[in-house]
Amino acid sequence: MKEVSRAAGVSISTVSHVLNGTRHVSPELRQRVQVAITQLDYRHNGLARSLRTRQSYAIGLIIPDVANPYYPQIARGVQDAAAAAGYWVFLCNSDRHPQAEVRLLENLEGRRVDGIILDPSGPDPALLAALRRSAAPVVLVGSRIDEPDLDVVTVAPNGGYEAVRHLIARGHRRVALIAGPPVSGGALPALPAKAGGYRQALDEAGIPPDLTLIAEADYTREGGAAAMQRLLALPNPPTAVFAGNDLMAIGALAAARRAGLRVPEDLAVVGYDDIPEAAVTTPALTTVAVPKYEMGRAAADVLLDRLRSRSPHASTASTLDGDSGTSGRPGTPSPHHIVLPHRLIIREST
Repeated sequence: MKEVSRAAGVSISTVSHVLNGTRHVSPELRQRVQVAITQLDYRHNGLARSLRTRQSYAIGLIIPDVANPYYPQIARGVQDAAAAAGYWVFLCNSDRHPQAEVRLLENLEGRRVDGIILDPSGPDPALLAALRRSAAPVVLVGSRIDEPDLDVVTVAPNGGYEAVRHLIARGHRRVALIAGPPVSGGALPALPAKAGGYRQALDEAGIPPDLTLIAEADYTREGGAAAMQRLLALPNPPTAVFAGNDLMAIGALAAARRAGLRVPEDLAVVGYDDIPEAAVTTPALTTVAVPKYEMGRAAADVLLDRLRSRSPHASTASTLDGDSGTSGRPGTPSPHHIVLPHRLIIREST
């Protein structure tokens, strides 16, 4: 580091701030340091930095399934925000199992990550207990947990309502729901994911609910196709379906095609998420678009804010707007609850 400071004509502390992202450095000085680093082929000793600061400069990201096209965009948002602050990201898959989530939380903490971002399966009691005893700060993203003392970044909850209202406005009265598994562990009886907005839209339109039109699946194409086949086998099948994610909706499109149905003439289909495939299916899929990348960045920003507030050199004030007070721990800023908007994208499938 001394050689870099000498070559760049700056102090050692300035080089340290550039390498560690610990303080603002002017663009001119930053450029001089980076040029010197390149010329000298300098390699930063991350282990020495961790020992000195008692930070690993690593965060864990726990998502249900990296193979689902919804999650890489969240992961990219997390990584971009983390990298800009000098952090690495470790990616883990939970397969939506609460026990796996608890195990991953404990393992990541045991490996001394500085913080964790989790897309949880639901308010499982063991998971809630693990979240509250974690020494590392945890931020929930796209959350199926609504707890006032936890940091949460999520999407406005009425996307299903808007999707079903759109189908009703198209003249459909037999509207089915392909939902994810029930969210268990809460104070209320478990309901299939997205069922609340579905029921609200039907109630407002004066359409009596028909439980035979609700089919549960596992958020995959295969699950969506199997659920659609069950719905089409009903004596009075639906004329429209809202699926809780785009993968299930794409599976429903395939099942409708195999059954000889035309979309949208015989069956209208709406998905949720707006994954890249949604725009290139045949027909193109109407869906509720979720700001996935922005959600990942926002979760990382919340976590980084927590880490800054824990640093002995940080101000006790939070850097995020609207965050003040305490959350039950002395000196801890109150929880962040960030809700991002969604939007209905109308394409050819309706």
